[in-house]
Amino acid sequence: MNRLILFVALSLVVRSAWGQCPGTWVPSGEYGVIGGTPRSMVRWDPDGAGPRESVLVFGGTFQVAGGAVVNHVAYWEQGRWHPFGDGFSQYGNSANAFVAKLVAGLDGSLFAAGQFNRSGPRAVQTVARWSGSQWEQVGNAPTCIGITDLIQSPTGDLFLSDRYAGVYKFNGQSWSWLQGVGNPQQLLWSPTDGLLAANNNVLKWTGSAWTNLLPPSGPGRLPLQEATRLALTSTGELLVGGTEGSASSPVYRRAGDTWEPVGDRWGNGQCRSIAVSSTGELITAGYWHDDVREFAGVRTLTGGTWSSVAESNAIPERAFVDGNSLVTVGSFTLMNGVSASRIAVITDGQVLPLEQPRPPSFWRVASGPGGELFAGSLQSPEGRWLISRFDGTEWAQVASWNGRLWMDEFIALENGRLLITSGTVASESYVGQVLVLDGGTWQQLGPGVPGSFIRKVRIGPDGQFIAAMNGGVYRLQQNEWVRLGSTLSKATALAIGNDGAIYAAGDTVAGVAVVRFNGLDWEQLGGTIPAVSIPSGGVEQPYPTELFVLPDNRLLAGGWIETIGAVQVGNLAAWDGSGWSAVACPLDGGDPEFGVNWMQQGRDGRVWIGGLNTHNGSRSLMGSFDGSRWRVIGENWGPLAELPSGDLFAIGFPIIYNNQATEGYGWYRAPTADFDHDGDLATDADIEAFFSCLGGNCCSTCGSADFNGDGDFGTDQDIEAFFRVLAGGAC
Repeated sequence: MNRLILFVALSLVVRSAWGQCPGTWVPSGEYGVIGGTPRSMVRWDPDGAGPRESVLVFGGTFQVAGGAVVNHVAYWEQGRWHPFGDGFSQYGNSANAFVAKLVAGLDGSLFAAGQFNRSGPRAVQTVARWSGSQWEQVGNAPTCIGITDLIQSPTGDLFLSDRYAGVYKFNGQSWSWLQGVGNPQQLLWSPTDGLLAANNNVLKWTGSAWTNLLPPSGPGRLPLQEATRLALTSTGELLVGGTEGSASSPVYRRAGDTWEPVGDRWGNGQCRSIAVSSTGELITAGYWHDDVREFAGVRTLTGGTWSSVAESNAIPERAFVDGNSLVTVGSFTLMNGVSASRIAVITDGQVLPLEQPRPPSFWRVASGPGGELFAGSLQSPEGRWLISRFDGTEWAQVASWNGRLWMDEFIALENGRLLITSGTVASESYVGQVLVLDGGTWQQLGPGVPGSFIRKVRIGPDGQFIAAMNGGVYRLQQNEWVRLGSTLSKATALAIGNDGAIYAAGDTVAGVAVVRFNGLDWEQLGGTIPAVSIPSGGVEQPYPTELFVLPDNRLLAGGWIETIGAVQVGNLAAWDGSGWSAVACPLDGGDPEFGVNWMQQGRDGRVWIGGLNTHNGSRSLMGSFDGSRWRVIGENWGPLAELPSGDLFAIGFPIIYNNQATEGYGWYRAPTADFDHDGDLATDADIEAFFSCLGGNCCSTCGSADFNGDGDFGTDQDIEAFFRVLAGGAC
C-alpha cells in the first residue's frame, strides 16, 4: 500500500511530463498485404555474396503488411513480412503514394519508382535506392504522378516511364527527358533494338528520337486494340501483349517486318502481364471470355492454344517467374478456390497463398443492447451476404441473404434481432426491403418498395419504424409504409430527436435541405444546400449523408456539404434551433476536401464519426463527439460498433493509429482493471503498467493514459477513474 501511495504522489508531481498515449488496437490477426494491392515484385539479395538468402520484395499501393505499417514496400523472408525503413509518402500522406516498379540493380542495389516525395522525414522523390538502412533519392529525379515502369540497361543506365510526362534517362549523374513518346505503359531493353516502349504501339529510341519499331500501316501494323506489355522469349523474340479487340490473340510475336499472333483468341480479352519461364514457357495474366461469361486468372501456351493455369475472382495485374514457381499479384482473394488474398504462388499447378488465410472481410457491423455483435460480409458481386455473430470467442455464421442489393442499414435490435435494408432485383428493376433477422429467420417489415433504395431506418419513441427512401420519409403503420408529408423526396439522411421529433435531409420543393416534420409536413431548417463545381468540370449536388441529435438537442448534419444557405459549414454542421454553424472537426487532418461518411450512436449520447477525402479517396481519422469534446482513435473508413463494456469493434481497410495496424477489423480496448491485458485483473503489474503509461511509456498491449476517455490524457480524473475500476466500480 505504501508503494501505491508513492506512485500516486509521484504521478501528481510529474503530471506535466506525461505522454499522451493512444488507446490500444488489438488486431484480429496479423495478415499480410492490406490497405492496397501489390503492383511489382522482384527477388533481391540483401547481402550480395553473404550468407543471407535472397528475399521477395513487393511494392504497390498497400500500406500494411504483417500487421505493421510498411508504406508501400515490404519484403517476405522466413514466413514473415518486414518493412523497408519508413517506406514512402506523398506530401506527408502515405495513402496518396504508391510504388509502381521495383528493380534489382546490376550492382546489387534495390531501386523503387512510384508516386512519392518523402520517406519518413527525408525528401525522396519518384526514384529511390535502398542504402541498407534508408531510402535515398536517385539524382534529380523528375516530379511524376503517373509512373508506369523503371528498367536498367546492361550499361547501368536507368529508364523511367510516366504516362503523362513520357520517358526519362538517368546516366548515373543526372536525369534527361527523352522527348517524343506519350502514355508509355512499359519499357524493355532489347539486345538488338535497344530501348523500346509500349504505348498502344511499339516505339524504339534511336538515341535522339522515338520511331515506330515497325511501320504502323501495312504488314507492320500491330493488330492489338491496345499494346501495353512487352517481353522477350528465351530465344530473344519480342512479344507484345495488351487488349485483344478484334485481333487474333492478345499476344503477338515479331516476325521480321510483321507481327504474328501467339496462340488463339481470348474472346476480346486482355493480357496484363507476360512472363517467360526458364524453360521458355509463356505465362500470362489477365481476363478472357467464352460464350457464357468472363474469366480472370493466369494462362499458359500449350501446343499453340492458351489454357488456364489458375482462375481468380478478380483480375490479376502481374505474374512473375520465381525459380520453379509463378507469383501473381492483384486484387483477388481467391485463386482456384484457394484463399490467397492479393498474392498467390503457383508451383506444379498447385496454388498456395504466400501467407495464412485471412479472416472474413466484414462490410457491416452492429452491436445490440445486450452486447450482441453482428457483422455482414459480402460474398459475391451479385449481392450474397453472410451474417455472422460473435460469441465472445469466435465468429459463427447465423444467416445469409441473397438480396442482390447493397445493405445500407445494419442495426442490432433488442432480444438478439438484427435489422437490415436491402432488396431484390426483379424484371431488371430493384425492390427495396426492410428485413429483421429473428432466430435465424428473415421477416420483412411492410411491403417491398419498387424502384426505391431504403437508405436509413430509425425507431421512434413509440417503437414505430421510420425509413428514408427515394420517395421521401415513410412510417410503418399496420405493416404498410405511409408517407410523411408531401414536400420531401429522395431522403438521404434521417434522425429522431430526444423529444421524438423527426429530422430528414433530401430534395424539397425549394432544393436540397435539412427539414423537420411538424406532424403534417416538412419545415425547412435554414437555407438550401447549393450545387458545387467539381475539378473535372460541371457541377454536382451534395447531400447530407448523416444526421444525429446530440444530448443538448443540437442537430448534427454531415456529408460533403460546403455551405447551407450562406453559412460555410465545412461538411459537419450543427443546428441550434435558430441557425446553422460549422463544427470544428479534428478528423479531417487539415484536408478541406474531407467529407463525413458515417455517424453511429455511441454510449452516453456520444456519436462516432468517420469519413474520407472526397476526390482521391484517402483515409481520414475516426472518433467520437459528445457535443464539446472529440476523442480520436484511429484512421479508418469504418464503421464501428460500441459494446456495453466500452470496447469498440471496427472494420476498415485497414485500421491504423500511432503506427499500429490491424487487418480489416479489430478491437479497441476500453479502460479496464486489466490494464496490461494479460488476463489478470487489478494486479500489481496492472498498476505499474498504468503509471508507466502516465510517464509516457505505454506497453504495446496496454490501455490508454486517457483512462476515462474524456479526451484529456493523464489527468487526476484518469487516476481517480483507474482506482475506481480497480476497486470494482464504474469508470
